[in-house]
Amino acid sequence: MNPKLSIIIVNWNGSNDTIECIESLFLSEEKEFNLIIVDNGSSSEDYTNLFNYCKEKFLNNNCLAGNEVKVKRIDNLNFANHVVTIIENEENLGFAIANNIGIEFSLKNGADKILLLNNDTLVTPKFLKILNDFSDRNPEYVALTPVICFADSPDIIWNCGGKITWFGNRRYHYAGKSLSKLPDKEYSEITFITGCALFLKPLETGKLSEKFFFGEEDFELSLRLARGEKKIACVYDSLIFHKVGSSIKRHTEVSLNGLFLQYVSRFIDHKSYYSTIFRWLIFLINSSYGLYLTTLKYKVGIRKSLRLWYLAGCYSCKLNGINKNDFENIMHLSF
Repeated sequence: MNPKLSIIIVNWNGSNDTIECIESLFLSEEKEFNLIIVDNGSSSEDYTNLFNYCKEKFLNNNCLAGNEVKVKRIDNLNFANHVVTIIENEENLGFAIANNIGIEFSLKNGADKILLLNNDTLVTPKFLKILNDFSDRNPEYVALTPVICFADSPDIIWNCGGKITWFGNRRYHYAGKSLSKLPDKEYSEITFITGCALFLKPLETGKLSEKFFFGEEDFELSLRLARGEKKIACVYDSLIFHKVGSSIKRHTEVSLNGLFLQYVSRFIDHKSYYSTIFRWLIFLINSSYGLYLTTLKYKVGIRKSLRLWYLAGCYSCKLNGINKNDFENIMHLSF
């Protein structure tokens, strides 16, 4: 019988990070889970690197095409038995769709709890057992996150969830603070949860929204759970590390496009969860703050900043999601 818990890792041309993440999972005290790797149309070199590692490291490798997962049942998926499953997509389908393919396969094979884990993370030995035990003892919580620290500054918090503000944004708890600043308790309820390390019960939460090719799916999930009065929490004794830069880097044209993508996605999300009048109010608040960011903090000229936020309004009115073509067009926009 397969374990009731699956870990899903999406790989897209990041096999070295994925391999390091898997290596850290071997040190986990909890090994009763299914490890599902979804390769999202990586280059042949990157996929071969990942495949060869799995072939050497695991006793049994299940290799599936993406279109097989809805009908495929496999008797032995247990990581404890040195088994790994690789699902190979022919192209990059985006973060949400790739994770949902892994979720569908896991549900088909008996899992009722899922951990979506970024490939550029490193886990601690107790993190999974703590999350799983907490989930068993507190079934009212449908989604959990560990504390996530910077891999290059392991005592500094990157993310441990947060809250959705009244003006439709997210605010992280304890971001940039020392681990020693965390409260002396087992957990805290939160209203925003990151997709970097997302422990969820998919039969109660649903899958990720596929409206977005990349980014925003965790915010949409948080809005959806809040609307459904579903409980989520950060479990403070569970700890992992994320390979994100802890220092503020110089902002370039590419990061401007990333900022534009983030806000357009956010404004699109607001369409489904806020009234028209309130949505325009929070658009004005967010775009005003965004104008401050681009002109004063990031030192972008006023004309370019005004054009960016004007286009953000136009795009968010026109679009109801951001598919792959929209994503690529936005990342090549010139302001």
